[in-house]
Amino acid sequence: MDAIGEQLYIDQGGETSSAKISLYLEAIRNAYMAFEEPSSDKKIVITEFGWNTASMSQVIQAENLKIAYATFASTSYVKNAYWFSIQDIPEANPRLYFGLQTGGSASANYRGVHKLSFSTYEEQER
Repeated sequence: MDAIGEQLYIDQGGETSSAKISLYLEAIRNAYMAFEEPSSDKKIVITEFGWNTASMSQVIQAENLKIAYATFASTSYVKNAYWFSIQDIPEANPRLYFGLQTGGSASANYRGVHKLSFSTYEEQER
């Protein structure tokens, strides 16, 4: 095993914090380190994370994204983190509004409009 995968979907109804994200990361780290050598360099890969704008504003989604990426970047045992969904999927059941842009319509070739989180994501990727 080279890394530990984690999907992080917390505080879906509102704002999150670096402290809360860190608690979840530490819990996973402590669980797998209990079975590793003390010198283990295994890291966590956040295979999915995101916030659904069906239950919060775009402003909060963008701020949560910024907080999450800053927390991941400052945590030595986090290797990578991947945002869940570039575009909303309103056709899904339940509807998935985790995207960095809206779902779009058939008449617009399903091209959505950038949400506030789109530019926040771009800033984090630099």
